[in-house]
Amino acid sequence: MCEEMEMPCVCDCGKVFDLNDGYGSLEYGNKTVICKSCHASQEERERLREQIKDLEYEMDLTGKGRKREIAKLRKELDKLGGPLNDF
Repeated sequence: MCEEMEMPCVCDCGKVFDLNDGYGSLEYGNKTVICKSCHASQEERERLREQIKDLEYEMDLTGKGRKREIAKLRKELDKLGGPLNDF
C-alpha cells in the first residue's frame, strides 16, 4: 500500500495515508498532518467546545440578574448577622 503513495505519512492513530490526503490538525497546529478520521474527530471536538462556550456565554448573560439578586440577598442576610458559611 505504501508503494502506491507519493508521500506516505503516519497519523498519531497509526493509520498510514498519503500526505495529499491529510488534513492540518486543529489541535496540534496546521504543521501537523493527520488522517481524515482523526480530522473528523477533531472537528467534532471543536464543535462541542464551541457549543459549550456559547452556552457559558448565554449563562453569563442570563445569569447576571440572578447573580445580582443573590448578592442582594446575601447583603440582607449579612445585615441580620450570623454565619454565612452555608453559602
